[in-house]
Parts: sequence; C-alpha cells; structure tokens
Amino acid sequence: MFSSRNHNTELEWAVARSLGIPKITTIGSSLKICLVAEGQAEVSFNPSNRTWEWDICASDIIIQEAGGIFTDIDGRQIIYNKKDPRNLRGYAATNGLVHDELIAEIKKLSS
Repeated sequence: MFSSRNHNTELEWAVARSLGIPKITTIGSSLKICLVAEGQAEVSFNPSNRTWEWDICASDIIIQEAGGIFTDIDGRQIIYNKKDPRNLRGYAATNGLVHDELIAEIKKLSS
C-alpha cells in the first residue's frame, strides 16, 4: 500500500493492519496512484480532506485506463469542477480487484 508522505492518518494505518497489508510506502499523491496503476501496489487511499481536485484528476483517469477503480472513501465516483474543489471524502485508488474490500474496511473502521 502507498500512503501520503504529508497527510497520512491513523485510519490508513488501521485499515492496513486490519487487511494484513505487510508494507506501506509513503510518497506523493500522483506518483503513488500511478504506481498502483502500474501494478506495484494494490491500494492507495487518503481519507483526509487535504487534497484538491487538481491533486488527483490525472491520477483518476490513469487508474481507470489501467483497469483500476478510483472513488472517494465512500465508494462514490469523484465529481470535478465543484464550487469547493477539496476532496472532502478523500480518495481511494485500487487495482480494481480489492476496491470493494478496501471501501468496506474503511467504512467499518471509521464508524
């Protein structure tokens, strides 16, 4: 799993522990999502509201074109060009195979 260098949260660490993810690497947003698209990790997510549309828009299409899934942490499609450009419900990027499991775990551990 890839995690934020500057904005990681306890929820990220809790989900990783709960899912048995053995390795967490911290790097910048766009790079970590591109590495998921490339197959170097299965998951990258950031539950915080400290990313903006411009931080993730290119990564969203890259993940999708690679066959992965990119949503907010509730599993909803990210909407762009909003009045408030923050990603209020963070983001979750996966290889597509583990997306539902990741979203379920995030919901379970954040409630």
